[in-house]
Amino acid sequence: MNRKIICLFRVGLLILAVMIMSGCAEDVQHTPAAYTLSVSVSPSGAGSVSPLGNQYEEGTQVTLTATPASGYTFDHWSGDATGKSSPVTIVMDSEKSITAHFVAQYTLNASVSPSSGGTVSPAGGTYDAGTEVTLNASPASGYAFDHWSGDATGKSSPVTIVMDSEKSITAHFVAQYTLNASVSPSSGGAVSPDSGTYDDGAELELTATPTSGYVFDYWSGDAAGASNPVTIIMDSDKSITAHFKAHVEDGMIFQDNFDDNRNNWGGTVKDGLLYIGEISKEGYTVITEKYKWPPAAPDYPDFGYEVEIIPIEADVSWGKGLVFLCREKLRYAFIISGNGNYKLIERGEEDRTIIDWTVSSHIKQGNVSNILKVICRDSIIELYANGHLLESVSGEFPDDIGGNGIGLMVTASGGSTLIAFDNMKMWVVNPND
Repeated sequence: MNRKIICLFRVGLLILAVMIMSGCAEDVQHTPAAYTLSVSVSPSGAGSVSPLGNQYEEGTQVTLTATPASGYTFDHWSGDATGKSSPVTIVMDSEKSITAHFVAQYTLNASVSPSSGGTVSPAGGTYDAGTEVTLNASPASGYAFDHWSGDATGKSSPVTIVMDSEKSITAHFVAQYTLNASVSPSSGGAVSPDSGTYDDGAELELTATPTSGYVFDYWSGDAAGASNPVTIIMDSDKSITAHFKAHVEDGMIFQDNFDDNRNNWGGTVKDGLLYIGEISKEGYTVITEKYKWPPAAPDYPDFGYEVEIIPIEADVSWGKGLVFLCREKLRYAFIISGNGNYKLIERGEEDRTIIDWTVSSHIKQGNVSNILKVICRDSIIELYANGHLLESVSGEFPDDIGGNGIGLMVTASGGSTLIAFDNMKMWVVNPND
């Protein structure tokens, strides 16, 4: 075979080899690549992912769905998938490793006691593990929040808990009641504790503290008796009054400084004075008498009486004075005028003059203050003005004793008058004084 033929043969073989190789390469280029998808969950047993891991041809779209187990919720993807949405779609353009993360969920059960006591917000629900929940207790009208029980403790509201397990919490409320504490008379003293709102079942010790010149007398309303202090239980609304009485020396059975009108005088009590005002028609005489007979006047035959008289607006000729009862049904009036005169009459169906108008230098003239005092001792009536004895007279007293009393008198003839009274006293007189 000559050299030319050999060369042609070799060229043919080469062309054939190239053609064969080109066909194989074309076959390889048209076979798709395959990639592996690995799927896992965290924590183990918290849920599942569908589909499970597998091999997929290059370019395949795979949709993964995370399904939580009971007590869990899907949280997020990690690895070759991200975000919190499920399902999620991925494209298999490489090897893939994806984890579905789940979190535990816990139930909060919030309740109140008693059911009418109030509300709790939020009222309960399902929360992811580790969630912080702030509970607020709101009392209903007439109640106050008291404390938490169960998986929360203490007396503070709001309270914050961490949901790391199932929680059951109760907000406890307590009924509240109002104490209205008052005193009589208003100037007599004070009560401690004062009026206020207290929890149901609260035990209060009330103490009555008298002011100067008074002593505690007794309780009324929702407390009774003369014990001081007194203990009460707040199981309902309470209204309690502490009663005080004037503190007087031995022998004093009646005293009124007119700090208030606790003795129910017919006039006006203001600024520590008793005012008696009269308006009379021309030509008529108005006689006003106001009495106070102590309900428990002891049966002693001898008494003293005293009052301060302060004319505010009066003609000097008009009378004003002290009315007293030395024996039952024997009422006397010791009257003075602004021009320095005094008079003693026996009051009855027809007045009997015992001492007619008599001038005395011991009686201050004009619209000024005078202090009148009377002593009934045995059968003698002693009249005093501003500490000075004016006159003594014999009284026609029956043998019976007791029934003593004290009063006030104003006379006017035309025009108007306003007289103030202060520092009234009635006391037992020692016969040896």
